[in-house]
Amino acid sequence: MRKIYLACPYSHTLESARIQRFEDATRAAALLMQQNYIVFSPITHSHPIALNYDLPLDFNFWKKFDTSFLEWADQMYILCIAGWSVSYGITQELKIIKRMNKPVTSIIFNINKTGLKEIK
Repeated sequence: MRKIYLACPYSHTLESARIQRFEDATRAAALLMQQNYIVFSPITHSHPIALNYDLPLDFNFWKKFDTSFLEWADQMYILCIAGWSVSYGITQELKIIKRMNKPVTSIIFNINKTGLKEIK
């Protein structure tokens, strides 16, 4: 089974936007898991830990963790939600995964958010 690292924008000045991004990433991870992918969603994993234990929210803190999971993954999927194209974290994750010569796929939610669609 393919191991997927699910990249998603996270940082935002509004807490409500970060929460929405967490929910979108978690839903996308679940949908991929239902398709028999093995998925690591760093936002799903790190958001509650950071909030509950007063850890930094920025990519620079999480980079070492993300790099380890990018090494584990067969490929990276990018969840194309608002902010993905200007996300500092995704930009850095792309640099890391490209150095590893691993493929990258972009995915979007269907309009009703019940499924995912790959885009190139």
